[in-house]
Amino acid sequence: MKEFTFENIKDALEGLSIFAEESSKFIGEHGFKLLAERVLWNLSFFHKEVKYIEVDYSGLLLQEFLELEINEEKKLRILNDFFLEATVVLRVIVGDRIADKVLKKVKKGITGGKYGDKKD
Repeated sequence: MKEFTFENIKDALEGLSIFAEESSKFIGEHGFKLLAERVLWNLSFFHKEVKYIEVDYSGLLLQEFLELEINEEKKLRILNDFFLEATVVLRVIVGDRIADKVLKKVKKGITGGKYGDKKD
């Protein structure tokens, strides 16, 4: 499945929440926390703002990041970069078949099933 990007902040927040929940089913909460911390570390070389994103065992904590005084486009670009990098790492950990299942759930969650097929 081809990766996609979020079109707005609302979709990004919902999609990342679903991504965290679904990924945790396969790699565990601790595994997701490690994945997210690694991705944030990688992104910190390109986006200094990621230091305001925190990770706990339930997912990403984005409140402080969302309150930053940067434009919405930059916030969305950072969240998309996080998502794309996280999907690459997830593919390495669990393989394409399972990663595609996770991505289908994300797409369904943000589009109401518009992109996903009926069968999971």
